This record gives sequence, structure tokens and C-alpha cells, in this order.
Amino acid sequence: MRKGIYYQIKDLEVLAMRSLFNFPKKEKFKPPTITQARIMKYILENKDKEIFQKDLEHKLNLRRATVSEVLSTMEKKGLIKREKNERDARSNKIILSMHESNEYYKIKQNIEKLEQKLIENISKDELNTFISTLEKMKENLKK
Repeated sequence: MRKGIYYQIKDLEVLAMRSLFNFPKKEKFKPPTITQARIMKYILENKDKEIFQKDLEHKLNLRRATVSEVLSTMEKKGLIKREKNERDARSNKIILSMHESNEYYKIKQNIEKLEQKLIENISKDELNTFISTLEKMKENLKK
């Protein structure tokens, strides 16, 4: 019997995360969670802009409580810093404090390898259809 779509997606996520964070055991680096990795990626891709919690909520489609909790954990781990916004004392700029570190580049290299592995033996047409279908599914869930 074929698994439902949700379980297929969840299985793919589990396999991808295992592959992505398959660091040698001797390394002491503890990988970030998927949400932390998404936040780091967003900050790095927008390093020429000021990033605030509301930006992360909107761009990453996350709830305010989730972002707040994840940012607190990241700050405790030394992954980010929060700096007061001179224009609005109620908000803090989010700054990635490890963007130059080896750990980030290991993650980035692993993501690139994972993406190549994921699309092995898949034609461009198949990939485009898959991505289009995923986008439609995401829109369905937003309704």
C-alpha cells in the first residue's frame, strides 16, 4: 500500500536531515535545527539589509512565538546577536554572529551536496513539475 503525501514528504525530510548533518562523530559541532538553519540562510542572503524578527516571521512563514523561541535559543548558543534598533526601541536587529565560521560553511557545503544528490536521475521537466506541485500544495495549506 502506498503511503500518503504527508508521510512521503516527512520521510524525505528525515532522510534529507540525516544526510545533511552526517558529520563525523569526532566533531563536536552540534548542527542547528532546520528552523535555525533557515534563519541563518535568510540572514546571510540578506546581509546588506537590517533583519528584524517580523521579517523572519513573514519571509519564513513562521509564527511570532516560534521565531521568538528559536532566536532566544540561537542567542544562547552564540549563533546570533540582537542589537537595539535606533529608530524603534521595541524591536531588535538580528545579526548572525557565526557567518564567517567553519561550521556555517560545512552546512552550506552539505546543503549543496544534498541538493545535488536529491536531483540525481531527475530530468529538468520532472523537477519543474515537482516544484510547481509543491508550490500548489503550499498555497492549498495557506487557504
